Amino acid sequence: MVFYQKFNKAAIQFLFLPVVLGLLPLAIFSACAGVLYPVYIHTDKGPQMFQVEYVHTPEDMARGLMYRKSLAADRGMFFLFEGEEPRSFWMKNTLIPLDIIFITKHGKIATIQEMAKPLDETAIPSKVPVMAVLEIAGGQAAKRGIKVGDKVETSLLPGQNEEAIDPRAPPAEQK
Repeated sequence: MVFYQKFNKAAIQFLFLPVVLGLLPLAIFSACAGVLYPVYIHTDKGPQMFQVEYVHTPEDMARGLMYRKSLAADRGMFFLFEGEEPRSFWMKNTLIPLDIIFITKHGKIATIQEMAKPLDETAIPSKVPVMAVLEIAGGQAAKRGIKVGDKVETSLLPGQNEEAIDPRAPPAEQK
């Protein structure tokens, strides 16, 4: 019986340790990558979906997509602010071109800065009061037919449905 208990303990440790060590990098990567949220933009070409990182702390907002060497075509970063007011972004320490999409509290695209130049410290203004900003890979707005006036739907915007939004459904009526 003692041999069996020792064998079981040794076998469990032998089998458990590689599993834990194998999952550790995945856990670390997942914690760094954060949770992704769907954002749908209803365009003349149909709904366009992005999986985005949601940033809301001052530290995360200040860092944004700085130092990233790439951004997949279907990924992005979503910034949500307390209220609607003119916003300004820059490309300091941002290594890749981005399309910066400024969004009103009603989920309408107010302005778009396409192909913002990497490492440029020139201010990129929203030109009008906005509540949110979506950063996507440079060139995706034009490629997907995203334009000013298009409707953005996501559970991240206040007042929008918390449930998953069907991308095939027509955009909800503006209130």
